[in-house]
Amino acid sequence: MKVRARKKVDATFNMSSMTDIVFLLLIFFIVLSTLVTPPGVPVELPKVDNKDKISDPPRLAVTIDVEENYFLDNTPMSYEALLKELEARISPNSTQPAVKLVADGNIPLEKGIELFADIKKIGYEKVVIATQPKQN
Repeated sequence: MKVRARKKVDATFNMSSMTDIVFLLLIFFIVLSTLVTPPGVPVELPKVDNKDKISDPPRLAVTIDVEENYFLDNTPMSYEALLKELEARISPNSTQPAVKLVADGNIPLEKGIELFADIKKIGYEKVVIATQPKQN
């Protein structure tokens, strides 16, 4: 009688090398994400909780209401006229006036960002977004 040697196949899978690869990928993406800066317009937000008044208040106020009407210091005008007026008021030799962007909370975000970017493109360096204090 011939005795057969049974060859058992080991059905287990060693996961240690797979977890090493996963952890190395995780570390790689965490380090990589700290080096990537998202593109966008730099925004200088005013302090909401600060009750002190700003020593140099903005001199120009640009307002957008719910119906997407544009105002420059409470004077209604079209979008193109607003940009032309802002461009006419900037002078490279003197101190630039600051621009306060007052936008209704219900306008589309794209409209506010587009106006903000266009004001920065004209050459205004200090553009702030008006906010209301937090209600406790």
